[in-house]
Order: sequence, then C-alpha cells, then structure tokens
Amino acid sequence: MLFRFIFLVFLSTNALPLNDLFPFGSESNDSMIYQSSFNISSGPLDLPYIFPYFDDLNTQISITNNGLFVFGSILNSYSYYTPNRFPLRDGSSIIAGYWHNHIYNYMNETKNQVYYQIYSNSSASNSAMKVFMKASDYVQRYFPQQRLFQPKMVITGTWYYISSSEYNNTDRLNNTFQIVLTTNEDLSFVFLLYHELQWGNSDNYSYYSIQAGFNNDHRNISELLPYSGTNEIIKLANESNVNVPGLYVYRVDAHEINAGGCFENTSIVSFRPRIGSQLGSTVLNIYGPCFTNQNKIKCRFNTLPLKIVDGFIIDEFRAICLTPFVSIDGSIVVDISIDNGQTFLSAGSFNFVSAQLDSSEVSVEMENGQKLPNAGEYITLKWRFTDIIKNTFPNGTIIDVELWKVNLNNQAQLQKSDLPEILASNLSLHNSVRVRIPEGISTGFIRIVARYNSYIYSGLNSDLLIISSSPVSAAESCQNWSKQEVEPSAWNSNGLLPCPMSTDQAKRAGFCCYEPESHCYKGSKNPNNCWLHQGRPERNESSAVECYISKYSNNHGASAQCCYGADGMIITRGQGAGTDDRYGPIISPVKHFFHDILPYLQCCIISTDSETCHTYMKYRPPRRGSNTMGESGRMWGDPHFGTLDDLSYTFNGYGEYTYLAITNNFAPLPEFNATSQSYVFMSQIRTVPIAVSTGNATVTTGFAARSNDAEAQPISLTISSRQQIVLHRNNTILEFEDNINAFTFPELIITRQNDQKYIFSWNIGVTIVIKIIQMTSPSKKFILDISASISGNFRYKTYGLLGTYDGNKDNDLRSRNGTVLNSNSSIEQIHKNFGITWAIDPQTSMFSYEPHETAQWFRDQNDNFIPSFAQLSSNNSSHRLTCGIDATSPETSWTPAERTCYYDLSVTNDRQFARESLAAGNEFKIMKAPSSIYPVFHSSLPLIMNLNEGDSVKFNVSVSSDNPTHSITLSTIHLPRKATFIVSTHTFIWTAIKGDDYLSIQAHDQTNNLTTKHDITFHVTPFHRSNSNDVKGIQLLILILTFFIIF
Repeated sequence: MLFRFIFLVFLSTNALPLNDLFPFGSESNDSMIYQSSFNISSGPLDLPYIFPYFDDLNTQISITNNGLFVFGSILNSYSYYTPNRFPLRDGSSIIAGYWHNHIYNYMNETKNQVYYQIYSNSSASNSAMKVFMKASDYVQRYFPQQRLFQPKMVITGTWYYISSSEYNNTDRLNNTFQIVLTTNEDLSFVFLLYHELQWGNSDNYSYYSIQAGFNNDHRNISELLPYSGTNEIIKLANESNVNVPGLYVYRVDAHEINAGGCFENTSIVSFRPRIGSQLGSTVLNIYGPCFTNQNKIKCRFNTLPLKIVDGFIIDEFRAICLTPFVSIDGSIVVDISIDNGQTFLSAGSFNFVSAQLDSSEVSVEMENGQKLPNAGEYITLKWRFTDIIKNTFPNGTIIDVELWKVNLNNQAQLQKSDLPEILASNLSLHNSVRVRIPEGISTGFIRIVARYNSYIYSGLNSDLLIISSSPVSAAESCQNWSKQEVEPSAWNSNGLLPCPMSTDQAKRAGFCCYEPESHCYKGSKNPNNCWLHQGRPERNESSAVECYISKYSNNHGASAQCCYGADGMIITRGQGAGTDDRYGPIISPVKHFFHDILPYLQCCIISTDSETCHTYMKYRPPRRGSNTMGESGRMWGDPHFGTLDDLSYTFNGYGEYTYLAITNNFAPLPEFNATSQSYVFMSQIRTVPIAVSTGNATVTTGFAARSNDAEAQPISLTISSRQQIVLHRNNTILEFEDNINAFTFPELIITRQNDQKYIFSWNIGVTIVIKIIQMTSPSKKFILDISASISGNFRYKTYGLLGTYDGNKDNDLRSRNGTVLNSNSSIEQIHKNFGITWAIDPQTSMFSYEPHETAQWFRDQNDNFIPSFAQLSSNNSSHRLTCGIDATSPETSWTPAERTCYYDLSVTNDRQFARESLAAGNEFKIMKAPSSIYPVFHSSLPLIMNLNEGDSVKFNVSVSSDNPTHSITLSTIHLPRKATFIVSTHTFIWTAIKGDDYLSIQAHDQTNNLTTKHDITFHVTPFHRSNSNDVKGIQLLILILTFFIIF
C-alpha cells in the first residue's frame, strides 16, 4: 500500500522554492489551458511514447485546469468539475495533484494559469535537456535501486498561482503546484511538487474536499496522499516522502505503487547492481532503511573464506560497498549489516563474472608502436566514471592508479598480490594519465581508484595485462610452461569441433558454433587487428585477416580457433594459423588467458628463439579444416517457420510448444516423449493472438530452453503483459547492467545487443538468436523473432516445430506421434495434424508465469483455439509494393520472404512489421544458402611432423570429394629442399634435412572449380640431439601413416 512507504517530515515553515519546480511558462514554450467558466481541460493529447500506469499502456492524456491528469479522453467533463472521493468506479484512470473544484476567477486572469508540455527525447532544446536531466536525477536519487534511467518522455503540468476568493472577494489565496510524469516505456514515475498551498477548500463545501493521489478503475487500484479530503491538505507543501518539503516521488508502472525514498523498517535491505567483475570494485548501491549517522555499514560476501567489506553512507537513501576481489567467478550470497557487523541481513546474491579480456573500463595505450606494455616504459591510461557514480564523489575526491599482480594458484584460481604497486596518486578528477610500468610483474591489471580521505568511492579495472619481458626471460618461461603440459590428445580429441574450410563456411557455421575473434576480424578499425596471427615472412607463412573461435567446448573445456588468410582459406601452418585452445575463451576466459594467450606470447611473440614457438605448436596444435557446418531453422512474423532442412510453413497456434528438441540416442525413435526419452537440449515457445481483429493470427512472445548439463537450469525470455522483456534463469530474474552485456553460466552464455537482440550460446553446439520486433498495428506490442542454429553432429536427432534435421525437407512435418504429414499440406492440415500436436505437457514447462497464467491454461488455449484458415487475396497492389513483389507475378512464384511479408501485412495492416518479416525471410534465405564444398585431404595426413636428420620419409597423399564423380587433381605449391612429389602416384619422398621446412599440396576440384591445400610442417632435429628411441618412434609413425593412406 501507498501509506506504508510515505516518509513524513514536519517542517511547517518550509516549502519547495519556485525555482525548484520543473521549467514552465511561456519561456519554456508551454501550452496553456484556455480559462473560461465552461472550459475545464485540454486533450486528449497523443503521447509520443507509451506511459505504463498500473500495468495499463496509455497513449493519450488529458489535462484539466483543476489539478488532474486524465489518461485517455474526457467523455464527460462535468464529472471532473468537482473532486469526487476515491476510489472512483467510473472507469477513471487519473493522477490527482490537487483536485479541487473548477474555478474561473476573472479577477486574477494575469497569474491564474495552467501550463503543460509533453517532452520527447527527440527534442534538443535547452529547456528539454534540463527537464530530462532533472527527471533522471530524481529517479536515481530517490530510487537508488534503479539502474541508469534514461527517460524517453516527460510530461509537465503546472498550476500556477491558482487563486480562490471567498464570498466577500477580499481575501484571495493562491496555490502553485506541478504534476510531472516520466517514462522510458518500461518504468514510469510521478513527481508531485508543491510550491505553495494557501487554500484547501475553495468554496467551503465539505463535499468538495480536495483529493491528491492515484486512481485506476481498470485495475481496481486507488491510493490517496495524506490529508486528502480534509482542510489540512495544505500541509502537503511542508511534508514529503523523500525528505524534501513539498516533493513526493512515486513509481507507478506496476500493479502496486512504489514510493521513493527509504523505509523506517530497518529489516528491509537490498542492493544493486547484481553483477560485476571478479576483479572487484563494483559499486553496490545499498538501499531500504533510512540511513543516519548512527549506522555503520558492512557487506559480507559468503566466499571461502568470508570477505567482509566496510561500506559508508552517501545520503539518507543510499549507502555503498565495493565488491572485493574473488578467486573464482559465480554467484555469491551477500549479507548486509547497518549496525557495524553486530547483525547481518540477507540481501540476495551477487554474480561475479570472469575477468574479461576486452574490458572497456580502462584502456591502455602503448607508445612507439609497441603491442604490449613493457617493463620500465610508459603507457597512457584512459577511463571514465559514469555520471551516476561521479555524482556521489565529494568535492576534493582524488584519483590513485594501482597495478595489481595476478596469477593462477595450484587450484587454477585467480589470485592477486596483497598490495598493489602505486603508479600515480593524488590526481585530480582527470580521465587519463601517463604512467611508467615497474619491473618484476609479468601479469596483472590496473585499477583506477576514486578516493576521498580514507573512503574509496569507486574503482575501474583494466583488462588482464601481459607485461613484456626480455626475449631470454620469455624463452625460459616458455620452456617452464612446456614441462607442465600433457600431450594435446589428452584434451583435444574428444568431440572438439573441426574448423570450417573457408570463411564462407565459417560464417555459415558461425550461426551455431563459431563467432569472430574480437582481436582479429574483418572490418576492424583497430590498427593492431590480427597482430597475434601474423605469419613470419622468412618462413613464407600466411598472415590471418580474420579468425573465429568456437562457442562449443568439449568435456575438457577445450575449444578451437580457426584463422583464415586473404584468400579466405584456412591457415594451418605457422604463426598465422589458429590453434586448439586448452581452455575456451568464451567459457573460461581467465584459464584461457594463462594457459593459452600468455604462453603463446612468451613462446612465439616475445621470444626470438624459433624453437620456443615450435614448442608451443607442439602443445597447442593447429586444427585442420572440414566441410561440416551445421544447420539453422527460424520462426518469425505471425508466425512463420523455416525448418532445419529449409521447409517453410505457417502455424498460428495459441499455447506453448516444443520448438527444438535434440536427443542423445544413437537410434532416435520416430515418436517424441519429453518425459521417457533423454535429450541433450530442449526448447519451447509461447504464441498468443495478436488481437481479435486479425482473424486469430498469433505471434511469438516467449522462449524457454535447457541443456542436459549437470549444472544447467531452465532459461526463458518472455514478453510480459506490460510489454516488458523479462529474462529468467530458473526462478531468478536476470538484469543486464550498463557496462555488462553478457551472463556466463557453466552451460551457456547469454549476450545482449542494444536491447533488441539476445544471443543464447550453449556449449554443446546450439545457438538461439532472439530479435525483438515491435508491432504498431492493431496495437503496439513486442514479439519475438527466433532463429536456431545447431552443430552438424545433431543430424538425425531433432524433434519439434523445426522439423527432422536429415537433409530431407519432405519429412519435416513429423507430428509428435511420429506420423509424417505431406510437405505440401494446407495451413489447416498443418495446424490440426502437425502444429498443435507439439503442444507441451504442462508438467514439462520451462516457463515462468505471471499471476493470471499457468502452463495448464496455455494448454487449454491450444486445445480450444481455432485460427482463421481463409485464403487471403494476392491482388493488393499496395501490399505488393511494400513487400517488393512484382505487380504481375503469380503467387506461386513468390519467395517465402515475400509470401510472409504479404501475409503479415494483410493480417495486421502494419507495414513496418511486414517489412521486418520480409527482412527475416531474406536473412533465413542467406542462412540456408549452400556453401562451397571443398576437396578434403585424408584425416590421417598430419599437420606437423617431428623428424630426425637423415630420416627417410615416404607416403602417399589421398584426397576426396563429397561427389565421387568429380575430378580432383593434385599439385605441389612448395616442396622441402631435395624432396620429390610424384604426381601420377601422389607419392611424397624425402630424406629429412635439419631445420624447419614444409610441404604444401594443392587439390583442385575441376568440376566445381574449387581449390584447397594441405600444409605439413617438418621440424627436423640434428641427429646428434636425438636418441634411438626417437628414431624408432618416427620411423614407426611413417610406416603407419603410409600403410593407412595406401590401404
């Protein structure tokens, strides 16, 4: 309820100064309500953005001259002439700032004015900027639990110098107050500002008692401010719920009102943000109790061992703690004490994410063209504290710059030094500094600390840094690293995905299994792009122009890196090549940093000894290419489906359905049973009708999924009834922060892109991309466009609305019981005999539900809902123009993208929505476009051979094509010194010469005009440095190799 949140101060002589109101009047270009004895309001006024009010989404507002904002139009103005007692049961949805009897005072026409203005964030005027800054500041100050609030719309109403004359007309009193609304279309806030309240009953009639508060008859919600309905209501100007006399602040978008400020109940405490780096120094805003100077703040993080951090009070509404450094990432329970640690209250969990390798908090710039910071040399640091954080800094806050040494302990956990190296101190609040790197630190991170006396207000962290050492020291570190390594076959031979053969294949495979590497991708503006993958010219090595890393990790945590040259083909030799990573950079970035990046830099970049780079490649070998790419399916519009085998169909179901299920059975059954069969992946979708006027067409508003990982939990993304994007993991709501756009869990990573795109990447080789689409007709709402991409390893193992992935689209309409429907079936046949059979068992639902929803309720909708199956006319020229369809082309010639665009436009009359469907259909066409299939060299042909000087090498080279009728020719690009390749027999003959050399063989598919190559690096050790066991081992390898290839 409203009252329990009001915090009252009794300052009878103070009120809100006039200049503390939001800008108003003619100088702010406000509109005015024309004053007369008959006119009472202005409106309805169309709003540029939705204003959520108690879960209602409002698009119009009216303003009355007697203290009201009324959502929608005023059908009967007389009903608002005089204040009626709350609650109102006439359908009213109003905000009453000071609802008084309608007055027209001709004796005070010069000042008795009502001003209003609707500000949109598209406005660039100085007045608008002040209004938006003030609204944002109010929210951040009085709702410290909210993340950065960026208003899209602010509505101001100002009742200025509203006078009341008693019957003798000798004693005129005046009231001045404001109602201000602001929203970002998700959260909505109301500010009531009272400068002066001199009268409380204009005509001395008790039944005209003034009201202040909120009423929404649609939701049966009514809340009043204190003193409403009494003559003491004028006290509102001297009291407050945020300890600023005359100011009242409320959040009003949800089904309950939430007052700003703090609680007198000291047992209610919470904090945000809920996610931050394991390096620490994330500012936790603590809120709930009304803080006083008597409170002493401590935050307890339930790590092993416990970490207790001292906090301090910012103001009566907010205190802060800074998160500590923790050795491992994950969710940690946080307890908060406001009595100096005598008692602790549970405040929820904080998610520590792995230290990232591409942090944007602190940038490090080297000098003189250096790629790495060097000990003893200077670097320039740049950073920026957010305005919200800076607003907490007292005058006199200074900056310290710290360098913390880090490494991995014996438990593979990150640990830091007890004390930092101080690189600079007592700096003013600048955003950059030039500092010198000290000696003796090889790995660490830099922290920028904002400090006032002994209080640290914030800290910003750099990436994990590798500080360059001397080449000799780097070579020694490389050798020490290699002594700890095991053979790669112990971790990279179990299910690690092969690299695509070319960049066009990599982009196709990227939908499910690969993503561009952040430090080496095409189109990068970074002058150091791909600097880690530059080939050595003296060895005739190719340099990479783009690399991809696998989203998938095997059960050892390993992953693959694939790099490509300017010709678009995979590189498998030299420093330009990608290598197998002991730990994947996506799932385990810290381990990847120490086990893969650090040794690579020490062995191949900093060290000048070629032997050390060879040592690295021995334990982190390149990965050969393959034509395996995986497949994609998609749903979009209202809704249309494209299966994994590229069959397009439309299904307007109402309920929750199995979208994509992947079994782990080697011989899957034709029928599907979610409870008795085992699955490596299960996903579900939710569809609901657009509106009654659309002929029962439906759209997608929810997605849920789970893998079979031991630590996996259900994940869901849904559009709420208030059109909010809600992300759940199990029963916990996940909220991204402004500086963190990814959640990492043991089995998947969730990434957000600009609030309009969410990517779910499971480490088994499944990626789901959800795009948020906004409809405007017949009503404004969000819907989901969902695409699924899976590894080729799951061929023959899928169920659900995305069909049976086996390369044959004719069997994709397989119902739950295994019956296959003809792929040319009608929409009605598909609906009744295929689509609705995939309705989920309510007991298997992975969704979270709003109060009025259940899984069984959605199942009942599926059973009872019947959409329209009427055939739509294809002759609407305007629709054809919107969808890019030729005016005379027959419907049978339309592409799936054109067909879905036309269908959606016919159903919704929403042109932008139809264009989104056209774009989605075209994107799906690109996703399904066939990639080139290259000749493949036999998998037994190695990439690296370690030989002894004088060894005789002889083997045959075999190559194959997916089509045995294609003609494949072999030729050599490069031969080692004194080596021979016999083209007619495909035989390579060589007596090993000490040093490093290589063989490069080209295979050309003459039928498809496609060429690929295979490189073998020979590392030949001088004979005197080897022993007989080495010789026997190598000779045996050659014999086995030759035997396997020939036979």
